Amino acid sequence: MPQIGQFTRLRGLFTGDIRTLLIDRHIVLVPVANPSTGSSPSYTIHLKDADGPEVGAAWKRTGDRVGEYLSLLLDDPTLAAPLRANLFQKDDDKKVWTLIWKREETRRAKPEDAS
Repeated sequence: MPQIGQFTRLRGLFTGDIRTLLIDRHIVLVPVANPSTGSSPSYTIHLKDADGPEVGAAWKRTGDRVGEYLSLLLDDPTLAAPLRANLFQKDDDKKVWTLIWKREETRRAKPEDAS
C-alpha cells in the first residue's frame, strides 16, 4: 500500500501534502464543530489552508490493530473517481500521521449461465 502523504496534527488540525504521480497539493483537515449524525464527517478537507476550497471529508474510525485513524474521501472534477485513503498515526508519535492509499478492488461480474 503506497504512502501518498505525510501530515502533522496540531491543535486539532491535520496539515500535510498529498503527493502522487499527478497530484502535489497541500491540504488541511478541519474538525467539524457539531457533526449532525453518526455518519456525518468528523473533518472537512480544504485545499491550501483552513479557508481554502473544500475538496473532501474525513471520518474517524477505529481498528483493532491500528487504533484510531481517519478515512478520507477527496473529490475533484479532474478525478475519474473519488480518491479514498486512510490517515494513520505514525508509530507512537501522536503528531505525525501517514496517508496510505489502496486501490479498491472491483467486483467481478458473475459468469452468465451457458444454458
